[in-house]
Amino acid sequence: RKLGVDYVELERYKHAFDKYDEDGSGAIDIEEFECLLNDLLKVPSGQNLSAERIGALWRDADRGGEGELNLEAFCDFFKRHFDNEQPENSISDYYRSIRRIPTMM
Repeated sequence: RKLGVDYVELERYKHAFDKYDEDGSGAIDIEEFECLLNDLLKVPSGQNLSAERIGALWRDADRGGEGELNLEAFCDFFKRHFDNEQPENSISDYYRSIRRIPTMM
């Protein structure tokens, strides 16, 4: 309840959290966060998000400045930016909108 999500959503968030908590520490660090962003934003292989963009998103996710994301911070960030029910806040929609689209000549 503290997270404002129902049990099914929490299980979905927890599954994603565990996937990116590669070292099993119970927290996501900046390196794991970068992998998370690359996957969720579908960054093409061989390309990377800029350090500035990663830093800005990290500061948004790590609002308390702890240097890592616990499940609560992850859920808050994921819900605000990647939850399909809130498309107006979706980072992935933003990146899809600026991705180059081939044109026909």
